[in-house]
Amino acid sequence: SFVLGFPVCTLLRRLGVVDKPNARSSHDRPTVRGGGIAILVAIITGTFLIRTSGTGGVLMPLVGIGLFLAVLSFWDDLKSLPPAIRFGGHAVAALVALALLGWPQLNIEISPVQSYRPWIGFGIVLMFLWLAGYTNAFNFMDGINGIAAGQAVLTSAASGLLAGLVSGHWTSQPILVSFVIA
Repeated sequence: SFVLGFPVCTLLRRLGVVDKPNARSSHDRPTVRGGGIAILVAIITGTFLIRTSGTGGVLMPLVGIGLFLAVLSFWDDLKSLPPAIRFGGHAVAALVALALLGWPQLNIEISPVQSYRPWIGFGIVLMFLWLAGYTNAFNFMDGINGIAAGQAVLTSAASGLLAGLVSGHWTSQPILVSFVIA
């Protein structure tokens, strides 16, 4: 992503995809928008390489969701979408991700005691709100130079490290993707 950042930045500057500072800006001079394109290309490439080294599962559909969110966010950077459309896209992405990961299965047998069934529904709602809310917060952070990238590095590295320590499977695809993102 570092190497791709230079040509992407040059191309975006040439195309006029530049944010001019205003009273709400975190920067004081014109700044190119869309630098995340280089990061996205690197993540997709790394994930594709991981996927080709084992079973695919849901990796590539999840990358598709990430690509959808990237297009939505870039469109928002260019045209300033209404919050309802932006959050609606985040909500759809969260629902599709949960469906891919098998979360809407309310018939999961955790215990013979059926009193746990409402907690499964609560867990699904909580995961949906966390995914959609974090995506929305990340989209907000993206407007503050460098903070989204820093957050992605810390969150992904910590997730990969914790998952590796707990599972002991350091080469599993989700852990490797966490490190690719970091």
